Amino acid sequence: MIYVIAFFFLSFLNAWKDIFIKKTVKHVDANVLAGIVSLVSALLLVPPLFHTGIPVLAPGFWWVFIFGAILYYGGKFFAFNALKHGEISYITPLKWLVTANAALTSFILLGEVPSFSGAIGLILILVWVYVLSFKKENAHWYTPFTQIFHNKGSQMYLISIACYGFTVTIDKMWVLASSPIFWVILMNLSVFFLSIGQMKGKTKATLERLSDMKIALVTIVILYTSVIVAQMYVISEILSSYTSAMRASSAIFSVIIGGWYFREQDLLQKSLATCIILLGVIFISLWW
Repeated sequence: MIYVIAFFFLSFLNAWKDIFIKKTVKHVDANVLAGIVSLVSALLLVPPLFHTGIPVLAPGFWWVFIFGAILYYGGKFFAFNALKHGEISYITPLKWLVTANAALTSFILLGEVPSFSGAIGLILILVWVYVLSFKKENAHWYTPFTQIFHNKGSQMYLISIACYGFTVTIDKMWVLASSPIFWVILMNLSVFFLSIGQMKGKTKATLERLSDMKIALVTIVILYTSVIVAQMYVISEILSSYTSAMRASSAIFSVIIGGWYFREQDLLQKSLATCIILLGVIFISLWW
C-alpha cells in the first residue's frame, strides 16, 4: 500500500514537471531542452552512485541498454514536442493507453484472454476516447476517434507512449540487475548523446533563452530527477504490470492542475474523460 501512496505523490510531482516543461518548451527547442535536462540530471546522480557503488553487470546488459536507450530517447523527444504543440489537459491522459497497449499485446502475443473486468476496462477506454474528443460540431459519429490521430500534439504523444510502453519491462529487468541510480544515469546520458545530432545550430539560442528561465530549468531538473529515481526504486518492489498504470496516474493531476494553469478549454469535459479512463485502467489492472 505504501508504494501506491508513494506513486500517487510522485505523480503529483510529475504533473508539475510536465507543466514546467510545457511552459519552458514554448520558448526553446524541445530536443535541446531534453538533452540538457538529461545531462544535468545524470551529473547530479554521479555522487550518489559513488556512495551506493557501481554494480556488477549481468551478461547481455549492454545489448538491452542500447535498445532501451533508443526507446528512451524517442519517448522523451516526442513527449517534449507533444507538450510544445498540444494542450496538456488533452494529451497527458493518453498515458493511460500504455496499460491498454500492455493488455492488447498480452492478448496477441501470449494469448491471454481478458477477464470480465478486463473487457469492461477496454470498453471504458473506448468511451474515454469518445468523451475526450467529442464536440457538437463533429461531422461524423466516428470523428472523436480519428481526432486523436489528426491532432499534432496527440500524434507525438502517442509515439512517445509507444516508446515508453516497451521500457516498463526493461526498467524492471535492469533495475534489478544493476541499480536504480546506475540505470537512470545511463538512460539520461544516452538521451543526451542521441540528442546531440539534433542540436546543431540550436544550442546557443536555446541556452541564451534558458539563461532567462533559470528557475524553471532548475525546477524541471529537480522534479525530473527526483521522480524518475523514486519511480525506479518503486518499480523494483512491485509488479511491472501495475507500474505502467500507476506511472500514468500523473495524468489526473496534469488535467486538473495543468488545464487550470494554462486556462485550457473544455476542462470539465476532459476531467470527466480522465475519470472514465481511470476507472477503465482499474478494471484492466484487475485482469492481471
